Amino acid sequence: MVRAMFILSRSFYKRVQYALMGITSILVSSSTASILSNQPRSHSCTAPSLLPEKPFVVVWNHPSQVCERHGVHVDFKKWGILSNKDSFIGEIVSLLYGPGKWPYYQDNYSYNGGLPQLGNETFHLKSLEGVLDSEVPNLSFSGLGVIDFEKWRPLFSLNFDSLKIYQEKSLELAKQRHPDYNSSQVAEEAVREFEKSARAYIEDSLRVATTQRPHGQWGYYGYPRCWDEQCNTSTVINNDRMSWVFAASSALYPSIYFDLDTPPAARARKVTKTLLETLRVKAKWAGTDAAIFPYALNQDGPYTFFKSSDLDYSIRQPADLGSSGILLWGSSATARAKDECLLLQDYVNSTLGPFSKLVMDFFSNCSAQLCSSHGRCVRKDYEAVYQHHLSTTEHERCKMPQSSLVISLKRKQPISENFTVLLKSLQDRNAHEREGFSSLKPERVAQKIDVIDRMLRSRASHGERSAEADNGFDDYVCKCLAGWSGPHCDREDIE
Repeated sequence: MVRAMFILSRSFYKRVQYALMGITSILVSSSTASILSNQPRSHSCTAPSLLPEKPFVVVWNHPSQVCERHGVHVDFKKWGILSNKDSFIGEIVSLLYGPGKWPYYQDNYSYNGGLPQLGNETFHLKSLEGVLDSEVPNLSFSGLGVIDFEKWRPLFSLNFDSLKIYQEKSLELAKQRHPDYNSSQVAEEAVREFEKSARAYIEDSLRVATTQRPHGQWGYYGYPRCWDEQCNTSTVINNDRMSWVFAASSALYPSIYFDLDTPPAARARKVTKTLLETLRVKAKWAGTDAAIFPYALNQDGPYTFFKSSDLDYSIRQPADLGSSGILLWGSSATARAKDECLLLQDYVNSTLGPFSKLVMDFFSNCSAQLCSSHGRCVRKDYEAVYQHHLSTTEHERCKMPQSSLVISLKRKQPISENFTVLLKSLQDRNAHEREGFSSLKPERVAQKIDVIDRMLRSRASHGERSAEADNGFDDYVCKCLAGWSGPHCDREDIE
C-alpha cells in the first residue's frame, strides 16, 4: 500500500545519493523571455521565477564589461543568459562585497573593532543602508541580492585556520572582562559573546537589505555549505545551529565551485553533496518558496574554459534539483586583455551559450507541458530527498505521495536515445568542432546514461509508463507556483 508520506530508508537514501551523480538529462529548445518578475513572496511550494516562463535561468556574474571597451561584444542575450547591463552590480544581480562597516582583522590589524562583540553595529547598519542607496538605487529592485562576507563565520568553532584569530582575540577579551573566571568559564563566555554579536550582524544586515529592497531575493554567498568532506554529521549540526540565517533568507546561494584538476568523481561528489545539503536546509529551515541559486564556475583562469561535461555539474545538475537558476562567477582577472575577451566571446558562442540554452529551454518546455506553465520541474530522485526532509516539518501543502516520485521503468524513447539525437543536431551545426562539444561524444553519453538508467530503474517499483514519457519529462515532477496545485499545477486555488 502506498503511504501518504514519502519516507526514505537509510539504505534507499544512500542509493539516491549515488544515483544522483553525473546523470545527463535530455534537453530541448524554446523561446526566451527578458522581463524580470516583480511579484511578492508567497507561500508556494517553489520560488517565483526570476523571469516569466523561465523556471531556470543562467546568470552571468563576471565583471566582463571591460570587453566592450576593447571593442569585443560578448552576446549573452542571444543564448538567453542574463547579465547586468554595463555594470557588475545591476538589476539582475547585485553582489555586494562586505557592504557596510563589518568588524574584522586583516594582517593582524583590526578594522571597525576587529571582533563583532567590539564593533558598532548601529554604525554598520547605517553604512549598509548607504551602500544599498548607492549600489541598488531602485526601490523596486527584484533581482538577486547577494551579500558576500567571508572575514569570519557566525559560529565560534568554524573560525579555524586563517580565521583562528577571532577565537584567540575573543578568548583574550573574555579573560580581560572576567579576570576571576577559570579557563572553562572564559572559553564559554568567549563563545557566547562572539556568537551573540556575530548573529546580530549577520541577521540584522539581512533584515536591513530585505526591508530596504523587499522585492529582491536576499541571502548570503556560500550558505549553506558542507563543513566537512563527507558533508554529514558535523555539517548538519553546524548548519542547523545557523538555522536563523536560512529562515531569514529569501534565497540560498551555495557555492559549487571546483577546479579542473579535481577528478570527475570527486567533483561529482562535492557538487552533489552540497546540493543535497541545500535541499535539506531549505526543507527544514527556509521557506518553501525560497529560491536556490548556486554559484558556479565556467572557467579556470583566463585561458582555460569548462567543457560541456564540466558544465553538466555547474549548470545541468542544479537545474535538475529544482534551482531557480545558477550564477556563473568570475574575477576581473579572467577578462582584462583583448585576447582574453576574444577567447571568452568564442567560448560563449561555441560552448557555454548553446549548453545554457539547451538546459533553460528544456525546463521551460517541461514547465509548459508538464506543469501547465504554473510550476517548476524537479527530477524525481532529487524531490524524493527533499520530501524525506520535508516529512519532519509542518509544510503539509507541499508534501507529495510516494507514488508521484517513482522513476519510470519504460520509455517510448529512452533518455540515451533522446540525448544522442540532440547532440547529433549540435554536431550538424558544427558546434562539435569547437572546444567543448568536441569532447562530448554521443556514443559515450549514451553509454553513460544507459548505466545510470539501470541504476535508477533497479530501485524503482514496477508501474505503467506515464503519459509524460513521450515528452521526455517522465522522470520529473511539478512543484507548483503560488495559486496553483495538483500534479500538473492546473488547479487554481480559490481562497
